[in-house]
Amino acid sequence: MNKRGQFYLVATVIIVSIIAGLAVISNYSYEKTPSKFYPIEQELRIESAKVMDYGIANGKNTNDLMKNFSRDYSINSDSDSSYFVFGKEDNLTLAGYNELNSTTIQINVGLGEQAMNFTKGQFQAFNFSNTGENIKVIISNVSYDFKLNKGQNFYFVVSKNIDGEKYVATNL
Repeated sequence: MNKRGQFYLVATVIIVSIIAGLAVISNYSYEKTPSKFYPIEQELRIESAKVMDYGIANGKNTNDLMKNFSRDYSINSDSDSSYFVFGKEDNLTLAGYNELNSTTIQINVGLGEQAMNFTKGQFQAFNFSNTGENIKVIISNVSYDFKLNKGQNFYFVVSKNIDGEKYVATNL
């Protein structure tokens, strides 16, 4: 009789251990990060530098080259919205593309805030001359401050919604 009781006791311990192990495994959760989105930041830094270097070395209009680069990137990337600020203090360009909806962003180039309207699915660019040293861009109620350097500048704010979360890559 003692051996029969021991058998049931061991069987019960094994069954309880299996059930507890399954409960722990099924309750385990982790946060998934969109590993494919964040390399965009490094990619844009490298590619934009190459485009600017090409323009300077070959005497091309770097603003036109950067406008073409930002348009091609915006339309062909998997991001939901892409905004770029590039150029020199005396000839600055704000360019952007929003795939999901039309939007208005605010920009302050030293002359007060101005509203820029971006139409859904359409790449648009706005030019500014005689800007200040500090640029402020407000996108979706988030302020991004850029300090203009002497010579060519290139800043970007790229975002994507993934599973209800908004991921933003920028080079600030």
